[in-house]
Amino acid sequence: MLDPQNIKVLARGYLQDKDLSSIDRAWEFAAKVHEGQEHFSGAPYLNHVHEVASTLASMQMDIDTLLAGLLHGTLKRGASLEELEEAFGSDVASIVDGTTRIDKVQYNNRMVGQAEGIRKMLLAIAADIRVLLVRLVDRLADLFVLETLPREQQLDIAHETMTLYAPFASRLGIDWLKRELEDYSFKFLYPDEYNELNAKMESSLAEREAYVSEMLNILKVKLAENGVVPLRVLGRPKHLYSIYKKLVAQNIELEYVYDKVAFRIIVNTVKECYEALGIIHSEWAPVPGRIKDFISAPKANNYQSIHT
Repeated sequence: MLDPQNIKVLARGYLQDKDLSSIDRAWEFAAKVHEGQEHFSGAPYLNHVHEVASTLASMQMDIDTLLAGLLHGTLKRGASLEELEEAFGSDVASIVDGTTRIDKVQYNNRMVGQAEGIRKMLLAIAADIRVLLVRLVDRLADLFVLETLPREQQLDIAHETMTLYAPFASRLGIDWLKRELEDYSFKFLYPDEYNELNAKMESSLAEREAYVSEMLNILKVKLAENGVVPLRVLGRPKHLYSIYKKLVAQNIELEYVYDKVAFRIIVNTVKECYEALGIIHSEWAPVPGRIKDFISAPKANNYQSIHT
């Protein structure tokens, strides 16, 4: 039988000093409200809230956000805001309320130019950033089982995700979530292109992963030789939608995409960032016109880095 124990195990790993009994109470509350109810996938609705809360715990969110993840569907199913506030406090009730209000916002993907206005509206609703985080994880969980819906609904949800929610994940700096939202949306928006590209990329995945592993070691050695001690050096094969956008924008075949992998060097200071760039360019010549300096000109979300 499904229970919240694995959520508590995840939470206990980083909330050592917190009383986690409220997770059990939230689970019992959600179980009572959602008794006999199903998610659109046909699975019990409790399975869905369990997945949302588990993902939030893996992101090491605070206890109120975990509770909101478990309770995020209860207002739509008959619970009252007053009940939530009395049982779990005003912060949890506010997050659940905000998530519910966001869910009610109607987005019409046929209305050109509507997306930015909707995004501003959602930001106004989500004065607490945790509201957006719960909603983004909720949407990701829905995408995992989107194939259970009729084609028209798949397209509507995938388009909304690509246009509204993936950009929010990007603005929040949660790259893995942005990639997941984009790739799952891509799968339903352009299934033929997705399947073709996925098959080609899967065939070279082992090779790309081996290359990433080798390059990570080389990068660490080169940086150390030049006195730069990074906080982290990361590498990964690029996600499908990123590659697809490049194919379309540059009108090229896959074999002409040279950056099928990406590396990230995280350092302590701006000075070290420019030093690391110099070290990289001394070993590998930069491609003309492909250097982007987001330190001298940060992005809107204050993201600062140098791309090369």
